[in-house]
Amino acid sequence: MKKIYILFLLAIAPIFANAQTEINGLYYHLNSSAKTAAVTHHSYCHYSGPIVIPKTVSYNGVTYRVTSIESGCFKMEGVTSVSIGSNVLSIGSEAFSGCDEMTSLTIGSRVTTIGDYAFDYCLSLKSVTIPNSVTYVGSCAFSRCSSLTSVVIGSRVKTIGRRAFGECKNLKKITIPKSVKDIGDAAFLCCTNMTSATIGDSVTNIGNNAFDTCKGLKSLTIGKRVTNIGRRAFFQCSGLKTVTIPDSVKTIGEEAFSGCSGMTSVTIGNSVSYIDKGAFSGCSALNSVHISDVAAWCKISFADYSSNPLHNAHRLYLDDKEIKDLVIPNGVETICESLFIDCTSLTSVTISKSVTFIGRLAFWGCSNLKSVTIGNGVKTIGEAAFSSCTKLEDLVIGSGVKDFGERAFSNTNPTSIISWSTNPSPISDDVFWDTTVELTVPFGTIDKYKATTGWKDFKTIVEAI
Repeated sequence: MKKIYILFLLAIAPIFANAQTEINGLYYHLNSSAKTAAVTHHSYCHYSGPIVIPKTVSYNGVTYRVTSIESGCFKMEGVTSVSIGSNVLSIGSEAFSGCDEMTSLTIGSRVTTIGDYAFDYCLSLKSVTIPNSVTYVGSCAFSRCSSLTSVVIGSRVKTIGRRAFGECKNLKKITIPKSVKDIGDAAFLCCTNMTSATIGDSVTNIGNNAFDTCKGLKSLTIGKRVTNIGRRAFFQCSGLKTVTIPDSVKTIGEEAFSGCSGMTSVTIGNSVSYIDKGAFSGCSALNSVHISDVAAWCKISFADYSSNPLHNAHRLYLDDKEIKDLVIPNGVETICESLFIDCTSLTSVTISKSVTFIGRLAFWGCSNLKSVTIGNGVKTIGEAAFSSCTKLEDLVIGSGVKDFGERAFSNTNPTSIISWSTNPSPISDDVFWDTTVELTVPFGTIDKYKATTGWKDFKTIVEAI
């Protein structure tokens, strides 16, 4: 009989463990062993008006510390203000979601976690101060708080979750503290009235769509440890005028700054190695690209022409001085696709002997380029690499070039071409636009050129003396 009684007690223990206790108008789950209490929802009770979460509660002569607010606890209730006590450590997911009458929120000084959707769609909430105890702000934690104008993020927050402040359309400015390492995808999506964003120096990743459609954004400071700017991170931030990408950044995602129609100037840091498709497409006002190291610029790989800001800006500046006579320094081995596309400020290009490869469209549309000297180390000139350099006059091709891409020099009309190869390789008939120009070749090689496909089409071939 005693054994049966013990089994009975074990069977009903979970029922009592999950029992809800009402104390002063709020319901709690009480943990008698830890002497802690969690604020909970009661299916037959609706909360309204001001809510004060106390530091402690007493029941049957026992004092319990109130340490958490359970998920969905006040969801879609008529709460008008909330004050959270100093013993609360966590605010559960959807805890106050849809409390559209809430105008005031005070978060306790020991809260460490704000759960996903915790304050989502609190339409009347105007300001939030996240205390220094908080380390994690969950996904959509304050999303769609359309009246929110001011947010202060505490100094220990490490992660700002996905869409944490998405669609807070009246938020004016944001400062991401140095403690934050990751800004989640769409964290500030459609904060259309935000004018200023400062990203702290510990942030390493700016997530996809992080500031997408922040059309009012005029001032942007990107921290010195950011390595990745995600896809569409600043898409359609049409108010931005100038952007500085720090030296820490390695990758710029697809359409990261696409549609920033007010942008006039961008500075690209020395560590950028890849810029994805359309990163600067639609930046119609862009008129200058600033760099501090030509060799570093030459290490960038562009996904396509629209990923290169030069396609819109046309002018490249080295240490704030416009580059007209470009010298590719020794040590550079590859000139990648579209690297200097549409750079109309260039008038001359000298490519060092260390370069072995010139990518397709590398100098396409450099319409003021008059002189090109290609070093002896170059083996390959890509498709349309110098196409549409319509003012090109003097062209010198180094001795090492073996492979000419289609239309490499199409839509150009140089007055002088010198080729230093002693064993010319066959080329297609569209490599050069005009074969009536005089071609100068090394002494003793004229017969080779006259017998080689493509080269033999030149009307006048002379040997260098």
